[in-house]
Amino acid sequence: MAVPRELPRLRLPIVSRRLLLRPPRPKDASAIARALRDPRVSRPIGLPARYSIPDAREFIRRSRKGRTEGTAYNLSIFLRESGELIGGCGLDHILFGHRNAHVGYWIARPHWGNGYAPEAASALIAAGFRELGLHRVYTGAFPDNHRSIRVLRRLGFRTEGRARQDRRVEGRYLDLVLFGLLRREFRPFRPARGP
Repeated sequence: MAVPRELPRLRLPIVSRRLLLRPPRPKDASAIARALRDPRVSRPIGLPARYSIPDAREFIRRSRKGRTEGTAYNLSIFLRESGELIGGCGLDHILFGHRNAHVGYWIARPHWGNGYAPEAASALIAAGFRELGLHRVYTGAFPDNHRSIRVLRRLGFRTEGRARQDRRVEGRYLDLVLFGLLRREFRPFRPARGP
C-alpha cells in the first residue's frame, strides 16, 4: 500500500517590497467587510454589494479550512509600512495532480492606481510556482474590468476564451473572459521605487 505524500505548502507570510500577504484573522473581519461594501470592489469579483462582517467572518473560516486541507490559500494584503489591510488575494481550486490553481485578487478603492494588485498577485503566483510546484495558473475577469485585465496582461497571462453568461451578478448573467498563465510565461512585477 502506497503511503500518501504530504502536500506542498506555501510559506507564510509572503513579503514583497511594499506588501505583506498573510492569512486573514478574525480581527480583520471589519476591515474586509468595509472594503468589500464598495460595489466597485465587490462587483468585479462577484460578491454581493452588501458584504457584511458575518460574510467576512465566514470567509475567514473557509480560508482557514482551505489552508488546513491544502486546497486554497486566501490571504489578506497589508501595507508593510503602516500595517493597513488594503485587499485580498488567493490561490484556490489547487489541483496538485494537474499542478494548476485559480488566482484572484482585489484592492480597496482608496488604494487603486498604486500597483498593489500586480505586486500582490505576482508575489503569490511566484510562491505558487516555486513552493507548490504549480505549472499553470488561471483566472477570469468580466469584460468591462479593464483594470484587472491590465494586471493580468502585465504578469504574462494570455486570453484563453470566453465563458458566456458564466456569472450571475445583481440578477444579470455576465460573460467571463478566461485567462491562463504557464510558469514559463510568467513576468514578475517589479514596483517602481517610491511609496
